[in-house]
Amino acid sequence: MNKLTIAGVVVGVLILLIGGSLVAATQQGSEMPASTVLAQNGLHWHAKLAITEGGKVVEVPTDVGLGKVHNPIHTHEDRLIHMEFSGQVTEDDLRLENFFSAWNKEFPSGATMTVNGKASSELGEYVMRDGDEIAISY
Repeated sequence: MNKLTIAGVVVGVLILLIGGSLVAATQQGSEMPASTVLAQNGLHWHAKLAITEGGKVVEVPTDVGLGKVHNPIHTHEDRLIHMEFSGQVTEDDLRLENFFSAWNKEFPSGATMTVNGKASSELGEYVMRDGDEIAISY
């Protein structure tokens, strides 16, 4: 190999290494935007959920999300939604639709919802917070 060929190979390798490093750094930064992280070391929050269907109260059952696999969003005898997460917690983890998934129910179509007494159009996309009082009617 002549010196020009070796220099070309070295430059090519350097370009690949630098380009690969930039791609890796970009992908790591895009995995979890900082704005969606709510806690780094877990949380234990509670929300109250009231549901009415055609004017009749739908009772939220106990032990939703509890069984062989312990879902971090679940209920106990108090019928509150417990959000008990360890590690990093994001807004996506706390969406109301996740509770319905743990309950094996679809979010009711045609529903209206209030959160802490104010109308909300977020429905299943709503990110639950500690102390929320959520009311769903359909």
